[in-house]
Amino acid sequence: MRYYKSIILIVCAIAMAACSTASKVNFTEANGYFFKNNQPIPTDVLVIQSKAQMEQYFGYATTMSTRPTDVDFQSQAVIAIVLGETDTATEVKISDIKLQDGNAVVTYKVVTGEKQSYTMLPMAMVVVDRAIVKGNVVAVKR
Repeated sequence: MRYYKSIILIVCAIAMAACSTASKVNFTEANGYFFKNNQPIPTDVLVIQSKAQMEQYFGYATTMSTRPTDVDFQSQAVIAIVLGETDTATEVKISDIKLQDGNAVVTYKVVTGEKQSYTMLPMAMVVVDRAIVKGNVVAVKR
């Protein structure tokens, strides 16, 4: 009987080790910002950890009815995905963020629509707990 218990324990340990160490990360979509046209388009995900860095890359798109999402950089950080200029209606949607082996994996998709008479810089921004961006942040397009 002991032999079977040992085998069961070993099998359970192996199964648990084989499971992914990924855990979902809570995030809040950030609105009311635009990417400044005097900055080069990032080739990778942007991780913003200070107000000065945020103001370097983004301007405020304040209107009469909306204000930009507040970010407390003492405890929070911003993850942004900015695509190249396009004249096609384009929306970037961050679907989830998982913490895997100390790295944040950001999954996003791009939804395109009709051609427009103007150009835009499609982007998505989310606010996360500052601890999430301690490791690498990797964006994965789905």
